Amino acid sequence: MKSWLFPMTGAAVLVGTLFGGWLHGRFETRWGADDLLAAAGKQLQQPLAEQHGNWRLVSETPFSSDVVQMLQCPAHINRRYMHQQTGDVVNVFLIVGPPGPTSVHRPEVCYGSQNYIITSGREPLTVVDRTQAKHSLWQVVMEPRKVDGVPLRVFYGWGTGNVWSATVEPRFAHAGEPYLYKIQLSSPLNNANDEFNPCADFLSWFLPEIQMHLIPTHQDSAVVIPSDS
Repeated sequence: MKSWLFPMTGAAVLVGTLFGGWLHGRFETRWGADDLLAAAGKQLQQPLAEQHGNWRLVSETPFSSDVVQMLQCPAHINRRYMHQQTGDVVNVFLIVGPPGPTSVHRPEVCYGSQNYIITSGREPLTVVDRTQAKHSLWQVVMEPRKVDGVPLRVFYGWGTGNVWSATVEPRFAHAGEPYLYKIQLSSPLNNANDEFNPCADFLSWFLPEIQMHLIPTHQDSAVVIPSDS
C-alpha cells in the first residue's frame, strides 16, 4: 500500500467518528437543549381541564419512576376519559422528552409484551379537530391473547408543538429538534358501533385544548418560556 494512503485513511476514520458523535448528540439532544426541554416540561404540567366536549375525566395516574426514567420524560399526562353519552372510554398519555428516547417506543412493542396480538398493520388516519386543523396519527388494532380480553384500537403519533404526525421514521425526522412530543391513546374496540370512533372523537376536542400546553420547537414559531410565577 502506498504511504500516502495511511494519512488519508486516518482522516476518513476521524471524520466518520466525529460525524457519528455529532449525529448521536443530535439524537440524544446533548447540546444546548436542556433549558428548552425543561421549559416544555413545565408548560405541559400546567393544569388541564377535566372535561373536553362530551368527554369527562375519570382518573389520572402518574407514571412510575421506572417508566419516567425509561422514557426520559420530564413531564407527562396519563388520563382516562369517559364519553358521557355513549359510555366509551379512552386512555390517553402525552409525553415530552429528548427526540431519541421519545421516538423509539412504539405501542406495537409495548402491547405485544402485554398479551396482545396486532391484527392489522398500522395505518395513517387523518383527524380533523374542532378548529379544522388536520393531524395524522397511526392507528393499529390489537386482539387479546386471553379469552376474556378486550380488543383495542390504538392511536399514536409525534409532534413538535403544532400538528401531530404519523411519522415513518421519527428518530431521524426529528433528530434536530430540542425536544419531541408523543401522544398515544387507546379505546376498547366496539364492533357494535363502527360509525363512531371514540379515539378520533376524543382527539377532535382534546387536541385544541392541549395546544396551550405545548411550546412549538420551530424557529419561526413563537416560543414562550414559562416564568417561575
